Amino acid sequence: MRAGERQACLSSRCCFLPVHTYSPTGLQALFAKHAANQSELVLVNGFAGFPSAALTASTAGYGMLAYLLAAETQSWRLQTLSIAGAVYIIALIGFAGIYSGVALSAIIGGFALGGCWLAICVTGSRTYNRLRSTGVIAA
Repeated sequence: MRAGERQACLSSRCCFLPVHTYSPTGLQALFAKHAANQSELVLVNGFAGFPSAALTASTAGYGMLAYLLAAETQSWRLQTLSIAGAVYIIALIGFAGIYSGVALSAIIGGFALGGCWLAICVTGSRTYNRLRSTGVIAA
């Protein structure tokens, strides 16, 4: 891969990443709306901070970084190390959330939303690379 192609490839992959920052904020606003038949106390304690924005961003961001490192290296040891390192960092951030008193449902929701966004980013990156290699998209 030439330097210009690699830069175009990395910039196309990085355009997927900013959405993981804004998606949990939108979901928090959606779940925090008031309903007429429930008191405010029930709603605030039930959905405040759901899903965890820090876990969503870390799952998507560190997962995509690990994918990029694993995709660019040929050594299975470096591939395994990048994936294991990302899982370790994400797990530590999850345990930090539990330690600081974040609700377990918000932590699980953050992992789930971040994993879904990571799957979308990886699928988009692989599709872009496949279309570029077949000549459908010009580099």
